Amino acid sequence: MQREEKLDPTQRLFFACVYRDRGDAAGAPLDASLTGVIDWNAFLKLARYHDLAPWFHWQLHDIDTTHIPASVKAQLKSAFYTNLLRNTRLQAALAQIATALHENGIEGIVLKGGALAPTVYASLALRTMGDLDLMVRQEDVAATGVILETLGFHMSGSVPPRMVTFQQRFGGGISWTRPEGDAVTRIDVQHHIIGVDWFRDAAVRMPAEALWQASRPLDVISPPLRQLSEADMLVHLCVHPALHHGYAWALNSYLDIDRVIANLTPAFSWDEFVERVEQFRARTVVGLGLQMTHTLLGTPAPQDVLDTLAPQPWRKHLLARLAGHDAASIIRGGNREVTGIRHVLLHLMLVDRGRDALAMVARILFPTNEWLRARYDLDSKRSVLQYRWTHPLRILRAGLRGLTRKLVQSGLE
Repeated sequence: MQREEKLDPTQRLFFACVYRDRGDAAGAPLDASLTGVIDWNAFLKLARYHDLAPWFHWQLHDIDTTHIPASVKAQLKSAFYTNLLRNTRLQAALAQIATALHENGIEGIVLKGGALAPTVYASLALRTMGDLDLMVRQEDVAATGVILETLGFHMSGSVPPRMVTFQQRFGGGISWTRPEGDAVTRIDVQHHIIGVDWFRDAAVRMPAEALWQASRPLDVISPPLRQLSEADMLVHLCVHPALHHGYAWALNSYLDIDRVIANLTPAFSWDEFVERVEQFRARTVVGLGLQMTHTLLGTPAPQDVLDTLAPQPWRKHLLARLAGHDAASIIRGGNREVTGIRHVLLHLMLVDRGRDALAMVARILFPTNEWLRARYDLDSKRSVLQYRWTHPLRILRAGLRGLTRKLVQSGLE
């Protein structure tokens, strides 16, 4: 792996601990990284921020060395078993939800950690999860909410009541919570892997039905739910930190990509993967995600695939200016979150084709009548016509305000 940035001894050890067999930023073995002057408090802070403390315990627990303080090993071990308990609770909740959905004839695709932890990681404890993510068909979103209510879940309140219908139809989904003793189980229900409606509806060609048709059973859950195909899972893992977090995301998201690649089945074809990415018009965002994973973690992705999907140099430069995604920025605790209009500009830079970028801008300024009705709770043609003219002005106001404030993903305000 190659990282141009100079990392201090603590940061180099951090990377060496991600993969013992790959070494630190310069490829030096773990033992060599341990000989430097390590700030162990900073090391633990980084491990927690990047949600890698359980992984580090797994990587380091059998190392016989006096260089790692016992207190550090104890904290990593505690994080491992705490995460095991949390993930066991979440998996039990997911099994309960799966049963209820099955009884009501609703299919679901488990996304991110809920599908990854029990399949591509060696232990359920290794992948941290704050919540569960479930994708259902758009026509099943409301019914799924009713089912969750019968199981003791309540809408989290993160979405105002007047925006619930809009969020179910156009937004990124609805969050549901259920208290369980001292813990809270959270599940996000969505109808697509992309929650940013202007990007999903204009910039890419990624129909939800194509994701469903390619999906496969998630047999670790009974009755079985589904998971994305290997190709679509890689696409999703590359898209999510870019669109939803502006690359201000922990390193464990790249470890997810690494683990999926490490566990690809013999049936997986990189040629077919590239073809699907091109069909989705997602070359830029997927290519950048794979390249970052290769650079940060030394993930052995085929070089011809990286070259084929690589963004143009000018685009890569602008993306780096909008959201620094170099190793040094990420290791310091993640990138500064991209806010406001910069987030929209980042989305524009991730669009493969110029015509689709223009379509995205048009989609933001001039959405469909159905979108206007749901967004502004309109009930007459006259009011829709009125908002057809006032909506662009509201977007302009939100854009000016967004120079310093964060924009809501699906309403620009």
